[in-house]
Amino acid sequence: MKRFLVAITVCVVTNFSFATTNFQQGAGNAVSQNAEQTFNALIEACDDVSILGLRARARLEMNRSTEEGQKKIIELMDQGMATCGSGDIAKATELLNEAIAVGKASVTENFGTDASVEKEAQVQETSAAEEESGPPMIAIIIGLVIIIGIVVVMRRKKTDVE
Repeated sequence: MKRFLVAITVCVVTNFSFATTNFQQGAGNAVSQNAEQTFNALIEACDDVSILGLRARARLEMNRSTEEGQKKIIELMDQGMATCGSGDIAKATELLNEAIAVGKASVTENFGTDASVEKEAQVQETSAAEEESGPPMIAIIIGLVIIIGIVVVMRRKKTDVE
């Protein structure tokens, strides 16, 4: 009993120490706490959805790139959003595509693999014969009907005997 209580006490104390560590580390950040305000600020700066999508792709590349690449991507994203806000969507698209290209090149530099190569999804064609490799559904249904029939007949015989 003492061992059980000691084990529970250790678990509780350990969980409390992890909980305080998370608070001390500041789990979460200001952006995640006011996501709606952040999104509304982006929409006010540029309400073109395609530009926002390109910005998101650039941010994804930025997270994996080198420090120099991150600085260049941030600069290009800021210029692209400002250009979009002024109404020049084509120039903004060009700037954000350049930011994505810089990010891919930086990822290649950072990890040593070519991030710009996109592999096409390989569709595997399966024939109907491969899909039905097990017994056909009709055989399963017939088997279940036979088993149910046997059970019913056995119960009737049991009630007739009594």
